[in-house]
Amino acid sequence: MLSALGLVAAFPAMAQQTPPPASSQDDAVTVSEVVVTGTRLRRPSFQGTNPVASVTGESLQLAGVTNVTDFLTDQPALVGSTTLQDNSNAANRGSVGLNLLDLRNLGSQRTLVLVNGRRHVASEAGSSSVDINTIPVALIDRIDVMTGGASAVYGADGVSGVVNFVLKQNFEGVDARAQYGWSENGGGENSFVSVLAGHNFADGKANLTFGVEHSKTERLAREDREFSSLAGSENVVVNPDYTGAPGQYRRIFARNVRYIDTSPGGSVYTNLDFSDSLSGVDFNGDGTPFRDGIYTSGFSMIGGDGSQTAAYQTDLIPELERTSLNATFNLELTPNHHFFGEAKYVNTKTQFQSQPTFDYGLFIPIDNPFIPDSIRAAATAPDGIANAIDGVIMARDNFDLGDILRDVERETYRAVVGFRGDINDHLSYEASLNYGRTIENNNELNNRINERWFAAIDAVRAPNGDIVCRSNLDPNAIP
Repeated sequence: MLSALGLVAAFPAMAQQTPPPASSQDDAVTVSEVVVTGTRLRRPSFQGTNPVASVTGESLQLAGVTNVTDFLTDQPALVGSTTLQDNSNAANRGSVGLNLLDLRNLGSQRTLVLVNGRRHVASEAGSSSVDINTIPVALIDRIDVMTGGASAVYGADGVSGVVNFVLKQNFEGVDARAQYGWSENGGGENSFVSVLAGHNFADGKANLTFGVEHSKTERLAREDREFSSLAGSENVVVNPDYTGAPGQYRRIFARNVRYIDTSPGGSVYTNLDFSDSLSGVDFNGDGTPFRDGIYTSGFSMIGGDGSQTAAYQTDLIPELERTSLNATFNLELTPNHHFFGEAKYVNTKTQFQSQPTFDYGLFIPIDNPFIPDSIRAAATAPDGIANAIDGVIMARDNFDLGDILRDVERETYRAVVGFRGDINDHLSYEASLNYGRTIENNNELNNRINERWFAAIDAVRAPNGDIVCRSNLDPNAIP
């Protein structure tokens, strides 16, 4: 179809630039039929310059994918879509578990996603983006993708284009499917089970179809792959030995890349003169002098006592479990008029291991009994008077407290009822009521309670010798 459209567009231009000789005027040029889908214009002679690419449900099944978005990213126009893996490192951790289509990299909110030509409820608060996990895989008959000019047909929502999921109509019989996939290196196993059953009754004038699906993708952790593990991870950094000589690379791959100003045990500033190290850090949290590595650029160095940048790598693929219940019906009232409906419930659960908490500029009063003697001595003048800030400043990556775990559960409800029919060969109608709702429950596990954290940081020694929070002795103390 695409090549045929190219001939239609290119042939007139060629004819204008180079008129054919008289001897060839009798030669006939045959162009194959151009089929346009996705338009609501009923003129049979309508021809558009924007083709619609269609993917059949059979292609999805033969591809062996359990995630529709992973399959559609093979389409050039949808290569920038957000998959489960992409969202594992999203700045907005609340979007983890969503699969969002993005036509031509213009943004998922500018891509209009329809089901049978009708709007679908979004899956993220404050966004119109549709989670493709809520589309039943077994019910998909085909997927139509219009990459341009969609706003003229479907409205202003289709800025970058339209992706229309066309579901199976009048399905009869039982279709069951089960699939399991795994990796030789472990992690990221996936399973998929679906059952679709439909029946025609009332002499074929009515149909009821019901489908249930369950799929699960296991978590793929950072340490499950060598390239992302602490030992094997490499970063692209500025070459510290670069002089501009021929054959030298300005940027290189390097392992053991670390931050210059923070560490797992705490990087302590005692005098804030920023002369003792690359970032001014004087000590590690245990009282030993802080060791610099080889500086590259920004806040990075190779080696040293800072935190490894690779330690902040999140799960490569978060865990996702999806259960969906779907029902459709179609009733022929007269040969040209139908009453139809759709109903669905989808539950998705995502578990995601993120990074630990961290602190920059954490103030520790000088009377804190946990301050090592070496740090206290450096922060105190020879005459016994504390430094100007009356304490020390610490930057810390709290790996010893464990990583933050995120548990996101989404429930999607959608129901559609309506009438459609043909009045004559040139006029048709459709009237429908469309209701959808998504409920999101977002929990953070192993996250600290900041009030108690800062109260514990402000520790002092009680008169009986015990180490307690200052607020325990003085309720008016503000950590």
